[in-house]
Amino acid sequence: MEIYGKYAKVKKLSGEELKASELLEHVKRYVTEYALGRILKGIKLEHIDPVTRFYILWRWTYNGQEIEYDDARILSQAVGVELEKIWGKGNVVQKSGGKIKVLSPQDRKIEEIKDRHPMILIDALHKACLLWHAERGKELEIFLGSTGYLNNPVFWETVQALSELLPSGDKEKMMIQGLLLKAPAVIGEERQITLERWSG
Repeated sequence: MEIYGKYAKVKKLSGEELKASELLEHVKRYVTEYALGRILKGIKLEHIDPVTRFYILWRWTYNGQEIEYDDARILSQAVGVELEKIWGKGNVVQKSGGKIKVLSPQDRKIEEIKDRHPMILIDALHKACLLWHAERGKELEIFLGSTGYLNNPVFWETVQALSELLPSGDKEKMMIQGLLLKAPAVIGEERQITLERWSG
């Protein structure tokens, strides 16, 4: 930004003028991608949907806090999410007046989590946590199988990264760690999957 401010006009290679707002959007995106890369430890971001990226960044930045709408909007825009489309019943975001809160699995109900195709990773994780917590192992296996996440290494690596991100004593962390104990094992360099028993 310092270099940008030294010139009356900055142009792209195409010859078009690069506006300050456009430069700020690029900076936000690069900073966001860098932060997610650090949190997700090598998982390719193109494999993670924007809503899940938003959720992970929220938990990393604010944990469970409720914040002002404008601050939440800035974070959502950095990952390409329209905040208004992910709040309300069945969604991961709750709006109350001018405040926004991102919901943890324990704040949600199994039957209200929207079944989308493809299923948003964080919604699938939350539903899986709730099924695990309710000791509904067979339903859990069927659900994750139907979404394609049961044998998906990116899903389990993202779940592991989120577990490491959350603070000790956090209810969501405990649910995720319990779920991870029942997870398929990802083995070998080729990331082959071997299944453990889910029920019981």
